[in-house]
Amino acid sequence: MQPLLFIFLMFIVMWFLLIRPQQREQAQRTAMINALKKGDRVVTIGGIMGTIQAVHEHDLVVKIDEKSNTRVRLLKTAVHQCLTGDSGGKGSDTPARSAKEEAVEA
Repeated sequence: MQPLLFIFLMFIVMWFLLIRPQQREQAQRTAMINALKKGDRVVTIGGIMGTIQAVHEHDLVVKIDEKSNTRVRLLKTAVHQCLTGDSGGKGSDTPARSAKEEAVEA
């Protein structure tokens, strides 16, 4: 009886330390992806930063360069982080913008 109880307790501990946090993180990511909208600034899993121009069912169009009007079409699952808007992110994910970034966009 003791070994069976020990195995059960180990399973419970593993659930709360590994499985449950991963499920919570996945739910937050799904909520963020579903809440993406036009005008949100995003970072892709490849590190490309841009502004969403159009949102479709499974993909979106992201504008990555203002001057040359460069746009790329990405799967929604390729978005790593939403930098603006209330897209289910973790609080304020907006990083401090450097003077160089502001000068480039001006």
